[in-house]
Amino acid sequence: MPPVNPEKKKKKRVKKNKKKTKDEDFDEAAGIVQKLKQRYQNKKEDAEVIKDPIIKNGKLFHPTRYLSIIERGRRAQQSRLQAPDPPENLSQTKWICALCQRYSCSDNLGDLFGPYYIELDNTKPIPTFLLADGVEVSKTEKSSIEIFLHGRCALWSENLYFFGGKFPKLDERLYKYWDTLCELCKERGYKFDNSNLRITANPSAAEVLL
Repeated sequence: MPPVNPEKKKKKRVKKNKKKTKDEDFDEAAGIVQKLKQRYQNKKEDAEVIKDPIIKNGKLFHPTRYLSIIERGRRAQQSRLQAPDPPENLSQTKWICALCQRYSCSDNLGDLFGPYYIELDNTKPIPTFLLADGVEVSKTEKSSIEIFLHGRCALWSENLYFFGGKFPKLDERLYKYWDTLCELCKERGYKFDNSNLRITANPSAAEVLL
C-alpha cells in the first residue's frame, strides 16, 4: 500500500475545517435572521391587529394609526429642535420659491422646502419680489430674509448643492441667479446653456423647450 502524501492529507484537513467554519457562520447568521424576524415581525402583526384601543392584562394598547400619528409628531418636533434659530432683524417674505417665484405645488413643481436664512447684501439690489406686502428693508442696516425653494428648481440650478442640512454659499448663489432674467417669463432667476438648448429658471418652461 503506497504511503499517504502528507500534503494531500493536509489539504483535506484544511478543506474540512473551512467547511466546518462555513457551516458555523451560516448557522450563526440564520439564527440572527430568525431572531430579527421574531422581534420585528411580531410587532408588525400586533400593529396590524390593533385597530381600536384595548386593555389587556391591565395595560392600554393604542391603535396603530394613533401611534403612527404620535411618532410623526415626535419626529417633526425633533426636526424643529435641530433647526437653526432665526437670525436677528429677520424680514418677512412671501411663501414662494426664491428661484421661480411660484407657490408651493404649482403645476408639477412639488412642495417648497425651507426656510433657509440668508443675510442681505446692502451693496446689491434688494430682492423686493420676495418680500411680503408692506415689508421694507433698510439699505444701511443688516437684515436677513427667509428663503424657500422647490426641490426641482434647486436641482436645476447650477452649482447649488445641499450638504449637511444646508445649502453652502446660498446667499452668494442666489444673488448670482437674481442678476439674470429668464428669457421666457422675464422673471429673475437663473439660466444656463446646455448644448443648443437654453434652460430657464422655470422648470415648467424648460419642459416646453424640451
